[in-house]
Amino acid sequence: RPFGGHTTEFGDGPPVQRTCAAADRTGHAILHTLYGQSLKQKAEFYIEYFAIDLLMGEDGACNGVLCWKLDDGTMHVFN
Repeated sequence: RPFGGHTTEFGDGPPVQRTCAAADRTGHAILHTLYGQSLKQKAEFYIEYFAIDLLMGEDGACNGVLCWKLDDGTMHVFN
């Protein structure tokens, strides 16, 4: 099992390919790809925020997130 090791059918089936590798830099490659795509889509970045809780509606849908801004200690709600 050089890489991976997961199988289908709860261990009774053949091995399944679940990831791709970029030498020992897989995480770095994923990070740069996600960051590049985020910039392309004009995503807003909120630096130094820590998610505290998901704000769930009565229907079970997530309506927002409660975050703590680490640099000044304030709480923020994002919908």
